[in-house]
Amino acid sequence: MINECVYTTIEYYPKSFNDESINVAFVFHNATQGKLFFIRAKNKKRVMSFDDEMTANEYDMIMDTFETFIKRPFEITLFNQTNNIVFDSNYLKSLNNFFLNEFKFSKISKINSENVEQDMNDLLKLVLYYDFEKKDRLKPDVIEKILKRNIYQQLSYKNMEFDVDYLVNDFGYGEQIKVDFKIGDTYIKILNLKANAYTLKINTAKTWAFNKSYFDKKNKKLVFAITTEPVTDPEKTYIDILRSTNAEIYYMDQIMDILN
Repeated sequence: MINECVYTTIEYYPKSFNDESINVAFVFHNATQGKLFFIRAKNKKRVMSFDDEMTANEYDMIMDTFETFIKRPFEITLFNQTNNIVFDSNYLKSLNNFFLNEFKFSKISKINSENVEQDMNDLLKLVLYYDFEKKDRLKPDVIEKILKRNIYQQLSYKNMEFDVDYLVNDFGYGEQIKVDFKIGDTYIKILNLKANAYTLKINTAKTWAFNKSYFDKKNKKLVFAITTEPVTDPEKTYIDILRSTNAEIYYMDQIMDILN
């Protein structure tokens, strides 16, 4: 059974003068079954270190308020029976205007899931990556597989013609270039910010920045699907190198934009 699911994260921007933020909650709505899940970040120390003016009690109160507000239509009581809004895939979008100041919704994304529990848990471990102990975090290769599976599911659901693990042989000056997906004249390469040490990470970015020149010369479109948004300085440098080529870059919650 295909379930239409919608998800977003709540991002906290403690300072109005910069764009630095931290993910503090994950909201997942299974519109097909009328179920909503609100999972807050449990690593309060990380939130406190991000904003040393917020206390743990204040954080708990804010999260309690958000959870109650978002989940209210899903609470079945004697006076509030389930209504059609819980099956409306635009429900989270209707709340977007309530989260515009220090706390904001990230991009609201839709996926069509055959295994809701697996997809929800995978997304949770991605968006709240640093909320987990190191031993419980997703391994780099697993992160990449999750993103690849997500793209594959969406392409299949849209009945699009595509190739997986495609080898480009005709314009790499004798060098084979492996991409993850080919859709017509659009090629998608998944790049993993969590993989490799600093030097290898930067070299990988340089390699793909150079590879993009091959595609540009042939008027082919090479886009990069990035496993997670950059957090550390090396990860930000990685993205800066790719952006120097005017590359199109998409993160997990923007995957559907590649396919539109």
